[in-house]
Amino acid sequence: MICTPEKRRIETLKNLISEKLEPAQIDNVFLMQPDDLYFFFEQQTKEEPIQSTKKIVKGYQVKIKYNDISETEKKQKREAIGGVIAQSLRRMKGEK
Repeated sequence: MICTPEKRRIETLKNLISEKLEPAQIDNVFLMQPDDLYFFFEQQTKEEPIQSTKKIVKGYQVKIKYNDISETEKKQKREAIGGVIAQSLRRMKGEK
């Protein structure tokens, strides 16, 4: 996953990746702008089935249960992610 605020850089990276990687590997590379990052993660969690599963981790049986979250929780998470991205962009601009 590559996240950059510049569209021009995304296009450059797409061209470079298409030249260097095989088609099967290209499907595993995600290029996006910071605004699209939250929606990408939200889409990934929707694709996972909401169910409980059992796994054995280091000899322990672990139960995992995925739950839907409410709209207010989604809004809070979106704001938190936006804050982190904004802070990192401010830091990047300060370094230049």
